[in-house]
Amino acid sequence: EGTYTTTKSINLNVAGITLQGVDERDASKTVLQGPGDTTTSRSAILCNKGKKVTIRDLTITGFYRSGKGGSAIEGRNSTSVISADNIMTAENCIFENNIANYGNSAEYNTSSTVYGGTYSNCVFRSNKSKGRGGAGEGGTYIDCYFKDNSINNTTGYGGALHSATALRCVFDGNSARHGGGTSETTADCCVYSNNVSTSSNTGYSGLGA
Repeated sequence: EGTYTTTKSINLNVAGITLQGVDERDASKTVLQGPGDTTTSRSAILCNKGKKVTIRDLTITGFYRSGKGGSAIEGRNSTSVISADNIMTAENCIFENNIANYGNSAEYNTSSTVYGGTYSNCVFRSNKSKGRGGAGEGGTYIDCYFKDNSINNTTGYGGALHSATALRCVFDGNSARHGGGTSETTADCCVYSNNVSTSSNTGYSGLGA
């Protein structure tokens, strides 16, 4: 229990590891706190190819990523950034006030808060990225809540998610040029409210309003 401040990434490089907070009912009681600036570029958690890991009951906040990948979660294959799909599972976690600042709307390999992975019962709040997916690029999201995430440029896609799969999620108050809530995302049984897309081209947004 408590807040653990770090300027370095946590490298989960052993298969089967679970990084868990103290209270399964309240992820805010165990906080992984990043530097909180836009000069120290670090992903909070790195997960390596072939090493399936789980995080549970944690808050991850204040991390900044200036390169490809995720400010909170990304996969690694040796020194290369890869998606965390089929590697990372997160349950009952909070991702808040993280910033990813790489890429543009024309690049699929941009940066986001989380870069792939599977997330259930998680909250994504007030995260920002540049290009695609304010909260997540790729990945699968089940019973998650997305609030006030955004793309911090004038041409980006998916204020909360881009190129992802969402089931029974809520998207509230997210914003982007194309697709205030989601862009190019498969969404099933989801709720969208108060999301803002500044483009009239709704073909990019899926369900963005």
